[in-house]
Amino acid sequence: MVARRGDGVSDHRSRGSILLAQTGRTQEEIAARAKCSKALAGHWLTGARKPTKKGRTLLKRAYKIPLPAWDEAPPREPHTPMATPLTPEEAWQGLLKSANAAIVQAADPNKSASERARLAKFARDTLAGYEARGDISEAQIIKTASFRRMLDVIVEELAKYPDAFVEITRRLAELAAE
Repeated sequence: MVARRGDGVSDHRSRGSILLAQTGRTQEEIAARAKCSKALAGHWLTGARKPTKKGRTLLKRAYKIPLPAWDEAPPREPHTPMATPLTPEEAWQGLLKSANAAIVQAADPNKSASERARLAKFARDTLAGYEARGDISEAQIIKTASFRRMLDVIVEELAKYPDAFVEITRRLAELAAE
């Protein structure tokens, strides 16, 4: 087996395991050269385990992997922007779809409290993710037609509950004043 990105490779890989995988060698070939089991070679490839000092020395001789590489984090891949940027409306629609799916699941009484809390947090964090990637900002969201329609629905529904409407309006005014 040759380890490739996306093949269930763990998140705790070192630069050494990345360099080993880049050799294109199979677990069997690595095991034969490093005088170890195929399973252990697989663990080195996935980053589940690091080679011992002796193993590192053998891998250095066989594949030119520097000894310290096994204790170094892998290099970060540069962020590549999307080929065609989303319009604010497209980004907002994606945000709504992702957050809405999480909110619907978070409201499911059959889910555990921790799962519902995780889904609610995901819904809250979705906007932050879109903003961090530069897909959309709060200022752009407010200008979208779908956001205004959503606000109209919220206001219309809240009007049915005057006490809640007054309290929410008061709290929103406080937030706006901050």
